[in-house]
Amino acid sequence: MSGIEINWLPVLNNLLGGATTGTGIVLAFVIWYGVINTASKRSDKKKEAKLSVNQAADAVNHPSHYTAGKVECIDALEAATVNLTGVEAVCTANAIKYLWRWKQKNGVEDLRKARWYLDRLIAKQENQ
Repeated sequence: MSGIEINWLPVLNNLLGGATTGTGIVLAFVIWYGVINTASKRSDKKKEAKLSVNQAADAVNHPSHYTAGKVECIDALEAATVNLTGVEAVCTANAIKYLWRWKQKNGVEDLRKARWYLDRLIAKQENQ
């Protein structure tokens, strides 16, 4: 809730025309509970949505499988490819990327992808 405390009994008493005794009090409680419960659910949904957005931002900007240690993968890739262009830069960066994350993400599949990029880079170099 927003931290504002509301004394619901006078409000409900007014809505029910002063019938907040016996059956009226039960009805007042049901209405009060419904209002509080609905407000609480809305608040929880807003908090969940905000948390979800923050998690999504982390997954986009700083995914855990690329932030191992003190260096982010993207910074290492930039440094490793500074003097490379075209396919050389792409193959080098992708091989490093897959080797960087293999244990945290896709296991052997990422190792195979890294090998594919290395094999392509080696073939390109041998054909020059």
